[in-house]
Amino acid sequence: MEKIQIKCSSCGQKFAVSESYKNRVVECGACDHRFKVEGSAIVRQKKKYYPGERTKLNSDSFAKVDSDTVPPQAEANSNLGFQPALQHKNVGAGYAQPPSPKRSFAILLGIFLIILFIVIFILGSRPDGILRNMDGQKRILLAAFIAILGSGLIIGGFRSKVKGIFLALLLGGTLVALPFLFPVLITPEVTEGSRLGSNDSNVIQDEKIKAQEEQKIDTYKNNIGYRKVTSRRAEATNPDHIKVLVVRDIGSHTDTICNYLEEELNLDFLPTTYTSDRSLDGRRITLIIMEADISTADLYELTKKFGIPAEMNAMRTELDVIEVLVKEDKLTNTSTDILLDESNPSFFDANYAELYHISRDRRIAAIQRLEKVKLSLGRRADIADQLSKMINIKDQEISNEAIRTLKKWSVPEYKLDNKVKAYADALADKGNLESPVLEYLIDKKVPGISGILSKQWLNSNGHLIWDDIIRRAGKQGEAAIIKALPKAKSAHLKAASSVLLKIGTRKSLPALSAALSRADKEDAKYLKATIDEIKSRR
Repeated sequence: MEKIQIKCSSCGQKFAVSESYKNRVVECGACDHRFKVEGSAIVRQKKKYYPGERTKLNSDSFAKVDSDTVPPQAEANSNLGFQPALQHKNVGAGYAQPPSPKRSFAILLGIFLIILFIVIFILGSRPDGILRNMDGQKRILLAAFIAILGSGLIIGGFRSKVKGIFLALLLGGTLVALPFLFPVLITPEVTEGSRLGSNDSNVIQDEKIKAQEEQKIDTYKNNIGYRKVTSRRAEATNPDHIKVLVVRDIGSHTDTICNYLEEELNLDFLPTTYTSDRSLDGRRITLIIMEADISTADLYELTKKFGIPAEMNAMRTELDVIEVLVKEDKLTNTSTDILLDESNPSFFDANYAELYHISRDRRIAAIQRLEKVKLSLGRRADIADQLSKMINIKDQEISNEAIRTLKKWSVPEYKLDNKVKAYADALADKGNLESPVLEYLIDKKVPGISGILSKQWLNSNGHLIWDDIIRRAGKQGEAAIIKALPKAKSAHLKAASSVLLKIGTRKSLPALSAALSRADKEDAKYLKATIDEIKSRR
């Protein structure tokens, strides 16, 4: 059949086709443009062309015919609904079809592989990524291998090799360039790494972890102002006694917590606090430093009274620092209405809980409330026990309040009298005892208190303050005066005569006679009258 030459009306590409294509719509094999073979699309030939000849160097392209206009004779040569228009050689109909499923799959697989490994390289190079332990050389080889594999699939899948090569270069080149364009993504290579054994690799990894931990510790120390701790420990006679609390959310409770620590640990001085420019995780903290002979483990347990201590991890253990989150409900968790209403069923439970409060003022208030109310048999033993535990010579105010209330709540079977007596013995030499202590000892008829009474009575004004207490003590009061008479001065001799005139027995006569022998005329008159009165008693 005669050949005619046609030209694409879009890109100008020329093709040689049979005359049967006249007045039919075809598709340009170069630019995919569809046009009708008529008019200017038909190139008038000056000579004939035969199979194998070319009009241009790039004339290996071909045209595809719209299936709607395929002539009957073309249908016999193709099962795809159209017949290819060939320029110089016979080409199968498959070249005029859309890409086959296999080609499409190859293209998509190649694109997917390259993009997948681009993502893996970016995310996997993080500190916790899957490529963090892969050295730089291996990463480059992996990137090159995937780029070649993916590019081969893409190029093989495209009919238009120009398009395939362009896309392969774009994606594959990006993947190969990652290790060079972003060196931070590459794990630093170890010198002579290829010759390192497994043990050497473990050592290097351990050193890296150690360096990270040291950096973490340095950051923590800088945030909490640890240089203050270092300075205090350097100056201390026993550095182990310098204890440190890192307190979060302390709010308005700084004084309450510091006073509690001073009291509970029997500190000589209030703990020192630092708040300026100190924070953790963007939240302000208070650094509390104190000198106390207490183990870190015991101090850790003590902080549970006002907060929640953080776990003692390796860093806090190394620095000997306790980190505590203050819990507001542990400091202000009881309603005032319940604490003041004696008729409330929870009154005694609430006030008993207040005896354990870290606020000294709140403990004293609870003690005073319990001293004024009727007894609660249900909580009597618990309250009495806690009151006895609050007796401490370093806090005489709260001790005296506790003893005054304990006189009401204690019974002999609780065996708390000796605790009060020991407290009185410790303070007797200083002459600091107050009436609640001696009243308790006398009212409870605690044995062996004459020495305590004697020391108190011999104070400069003791004979004026304690005469009534001595008389109430009965026999122990008489024993106290007998012990005091050898040391008594003039003012006390007259007072001794007055007390023994009322409670004295013949046991006191030797001491009175000895005092009479050294007394002046005025004091002797009173002593003589007391001796005569005692002798006259049956």
